[in-house]
Amino acid sequence: MVREETGAAHRQVGVGVGGLEHSGALLDYAFGEAALRKASVVVLHAWHTPESDISRAGMAPASPAADVFQAEAARELEGLLDGWRDKYPGVPVSQDVVHGHPGRALAGLSARADLVVLGRHPAHHGPGTVIHAVLNHAHGPVVTVPSVPPSSD
Repeated sequence: MVREETGAAHRQVGVGVGGLEHSGALLDYAFGEAALRKASVVVLHAWHTPESDISRAGMAPASPAADVFQAEAARELEGLLDGWRDKYPGVPVSQDVVHGHPGRALAGLSARADLVVLGRHPAHHGPGTVIHAVLNHAHGPVVTVPSVPPSSD
């Protein structure tokens, strides 16, 4: 889907990674597009926890558990991307793990990327909530790639 035409190329392909275990087809598409476009890849993993009564009041302290979760997610993402760095050595890649609603984070990413690549569950007949949010607020082209579960071989 293309929401609006932009004249300036950012030379960046953004990719939203949710479940790290089912991201092979998604990353293959994103890195392939980046190689064709001579662009970099930025991989975004956003996680969101529902607001508690305290956080809605604006008094939520920083949680040590949240820091641990974010650091662990960053390590897992780094490990996942090692193989893609080897497969596409000419494609610069960076990663970002953020706390916030994934749809909002990815829509923001679309403002600085030439393309945003999202995964979708093949069993779903329509867009999930994250894809729906990105499609409604994207600043540029978005493509969805069906997730392929790992083979049991």
